[in-house]
Amino acid sequence: MKWIYGLMKVYSIHPIIQLSGPFGKIVYPVSTTYCSRKSFFKTYNVGIKLVVFQQIFTASNYLGPPSFVNDLTSGYLRQLFYMEAKEKAKVIVQKMFDNDAMSQWLGISILDVSPGKCTLQMTVRTEMLNGFEIAHGGITYSLADSALAFASNGRGQKAVSIETSIAHLKPVFAGDILTTEVEEKSLQNRIALYEVKVKNQNDELVALFRGTVYRKKEAWEI
Repeated sequence: MKWIYGLMKVYSIHPIIQLSGPFGKIVYPVSTTYCSRKSFFKTYNVGIKLVVFQQIFTASNYLGPPSFVNDLTSGYLRQLFYMEAKEKAKVIVQKMFDNDAMSQWLGISILDVSPGKCTLQMTVRTEMLNGFEIAHGGITYSLADSALAFASNGRGQKAVSIETSIAHLKPVFAGDILTTEVEEKSLQNRIALYEVKVKNQNDELVALFRGTVYRKKEAWEI
């Protein structure tokens, strides 16, 4: 971390910490000496905005750090802020899941969560079958819809779907184990697009789901 201290002294840069509390945002300066210590990042590594070199890293809405981070740190800060964002995403998704009766009824297990991504898994039960003795289309749809919700909200802003569609490519039977793969196709300030692949235990693509979400101004509080 010595390079941070050195460059701050050269360019006379004084970072600030911006914290959100019950009385609004609190902003105060931090000495370059303190900021040069690793303990600085360990102490202020949750829900903060750290201003360095007049750039803002926002871990709650991680889109990738400015290019100079890669050039100067060999990925150290990239890893630091990504790890923070991933942990925050896990907390948000768990909070959503705990209040999501439908996802719980489906028997969904959360395998992995990161900003814009989510891997879910469930086993199809007999009560989920239709008159053709295959899984009702709403089962696969609901699994993919939950993956969309968790992936999009995992970025820290509350997001709700405004358009979704699904293509059922193969029949699903009782006992099948379904797993989701989420890809974030586009992320903008207010609109984001996602594609969710649903595969069975044989790695066969059984459904392809696409969803558009509206990202509210309101952020998740954790």
